[in-house]
Amino acid sequence: MKSINYSRLTLRIQFGSMGDTNQINPNTGEAIQGFVKQVTVWGGRWSLNVTQQLTLAGQGITNLSMFFIRHNPEIELFTHLKVGNDVYKITNNNVDDGSQNNGYDLITCEKVVASHE
Repeated sequence: MKSINYSRLTLRIQFGSMGDTNQINPNTGEAIQGFVKQVTVWGGRWSLNVTQQLTLAGQGITNLSMFFIRHNPEIELFTHLKVGNDVYKITNNNVDDGSQNNGYDLITCEKVVASHE
């Protein structure tokens, strides 16, 4: 992953977890659950090659996305990330085994689909 160009860090990626959003549902009076931001970093979208896409499709994994950021050990504390209006559950964090000063984390995640029950 050392071939990542700094100019590809074009996305603002928010890391956090799911929890109370400090908003109240006016119909039920209960706290609204949603994404709670803790840290925001610069990152980019990582593209899978065709072989990786076919392998994942064969395993029934369809809502998978990958992002990369500069190495940040703090993000290992969080379970979700948000890019734009889309929320993703983090399934894996692959840390670059090179120097931590110029290393990158490759984050694999699944898109969270809103449930409207």
